[in-house]
Amino acid sequence: MNKKVVILGGGVAGKLIAKILCERFSQVTMVTGGRDEVFQAGQLHVLLAGGWEILQEHFPQTIAQLEEVCPRVDWGADSFWVSPVGVMPQLDSGVVTHTCSRSLLDKLMREEISDLPIEIVNERVTALNLSSDGDQVNSIETTSSQLSADIVIDAMGRTSQTLKWLNKLIDLTVTQKRMETELRYSTVTAEFSAGAEPQQAYYQIDPQTEGCGGVISPVEDGKVIASYIYMDREPNSLWDGIGNDRFTQIAASLQNPSTVRKISKLHNVWHQIEKSPEIPTNLFMVGDSVCQFNPVFGQGMTQALRSSLILCETLANSSVESQIFHRQQANDLKFPWIMATLDPYNPKVKLTNRQRMMRWWVYKQMKLAKKNPTFQRRLIEVLHMKTTPTSLYRFKYLISTFLS
Repeated sequence: MNKKVVILGGGVAGKLIAKILCERFSQVTMVTGGRDEVFQAGQLHVLLAGGWEILQEHFPQTIAQLEEVCPRVDWGADSFWVSPVGVMPQLDSGVVTHTCSRSLLDKLMREEISDLPIEIVNERVTALNLSSDGDQVNSIETTSSQLSADIVIDAMGRTSQTLKWLNKLIDLTVTQKRMETELRYSTVTAEFSAGAEPQQAYYQIDPQTEGCGGVISPVEDGKVIASYIYMDREPNSLWDGIGNDRFTQIAASLQNPSTVRKISKLHNVWHQIEKSPEIPTNLFMVGDSVCQFNPVFGQGMTQALRSSLILCETLANSSVESQIFHRQQANDLKFPWIMATLDPYNPKVKLTNRQRMMRWWVYKQMKLAKKNPTFQRRLIEVLHMKTTPTSLYRFKYLISTFLS
């Protein structure tokens, strides 16, 4: 199609969209924001199996290189998982990825698109310009230039200023779902000591009984990214308060840690733009620009990739307007939003009756997964966004879950 597409943001979503759309449109420009690394690249980023499968199809070179240099993880057999209902059995799940740092993932994806007909502008976006009737975005202002566009895609993530810019130009009403958390993250990059067996471990924080948790994830080059997750207070030391002996043993085998990087209060925020008819018809917003998840469930990158695929499929119909896509994306966001808001991780937030019921049911499912290997495999597939939650609601599973 003879149209100009401008993608704001050069993260995993922006790169995926650029690679697919450069085959369909006459001109595709990606404005990276002028940063070498994406927001919080040094923190642990989890690519769930659902996201891994998307990249297998669209970034095969990247996946091949990750398989060569990064640890292979079966998320059932190779991951020591302490859930709120106890230690989960380690068994083959068939849910397999290779764990890597966000920096390596971005680097390899960038290399894979380097020879494609994609114009890359390494500048920061400063404003949007609308048509006279406010119905479309007709150009984008960067730090040193102005880019005309027929289609504008906001993939800037948490740093997006699009709604703020639009509010200055038009009477915009965007409702927002929000759950503020008190979760904080202290992250180090380390390595396992000589003789220690590399092990992925996840101590899931349970705000009902304790206020801390952690993730230890081997990545490329023998490195490990380890994050301590806590709520109420600054820890006296890394892993302070975690009571599982095996997890603390794995943590004790880490050596040569980097300087601790800290993040606090990454809230759950859903800008419900699908309900806003004022959004310009050629402006499409994906990923964290629309819905930001607290990282505790690791859904962000995979959901951004899923939304990007929905967008690219939508744009195959040249007559489609953005609100149609935003409704489709909103429908796909429902399950990860439920998981991200299952617990508030904030003592000041009171759950609704529906949220209490949902948390009770998910914990019952975890109890069943401890006893039923087939159900555990299905649960892992759902949590990794490989399949829909409806696979857990077969009649025999409903009865067993209720009785667990």
